[in-house]
Amino acid sequence: MRNKKIGILGGTFDPIHSGHIAMAEYVLKKKMLDEVWLMPAGKPPWKKTKTKAEDRMKMIELAIEGKDNIRIEDIEYRQNRISYTSDTIYELKKKYVDGYDLYFLMGVDSANRMHLWENWEYIAQKVHLIVFSRDGKLSLDNDFYSKYKSQSDTKGITIVDNFQYDISSTGLRGIFSKYYININKADINNLDLVNDLLSLIPKEVLSYIENKGLYKE
Repeated sequence: MRNKKIGILGGTFDPIHSGHIAMAEYVLKKKMLDEVWLMPAGKPPWKKTKTKAEDRMKMIELAIEGKDNIRIEDIEYRQNRISYTSDTIYELKKKYVDGYDLYFLMGVDSANRMHLWENWEYIAQKVHLIVFSRDGKLSLDNDFYSKYKSQSDTKGITIVDNFQYDISSTGLRGIFSKYYININKADINNLDLVNDLLSLIPKEVLSYIENKGLYKE
């Protein structure tokens, strides 16, 4: 019996958006992987989150409710320390010793910065990378690619160069700031903002953000 192929999609998910879900659904639909685990960072080393970890976790739960073969891996969420991906991969390899092959999903922007990560060579040695283009454009940095390929014992890398989403959590937060400014105005501009948000984020997540008053600043 073959090992189960598990894709790990990590990030702050601040907030989770339709691009994250599309990445997971893409590899499942193409039968590249058996399951995708979304892994929210508790305390990421590179950026400060705008919302509490429990809010980000709840938004993920709402976004994936009812979706087959997509679940949450909360190993970093439960840690009361800065989450380095290399440390997390080490812990996951210990936790899932037999019957699992781990893959790591990332966008091309993250891949181009990967050589700056803590102990990035270890990650390349232990998990297969699946790198997604942004808006159908790969733009994979040659420096990263050459450094990655020079590691003779890497698990390998798969390029998804026809992925059409161009969404970032940072951009979403900018839309939210405009949304809150206009929220009391019953005009077409606010309706347009709502439609923009619903095209980028699951409606259950949007409702949660509204009710909690997240991303006002």
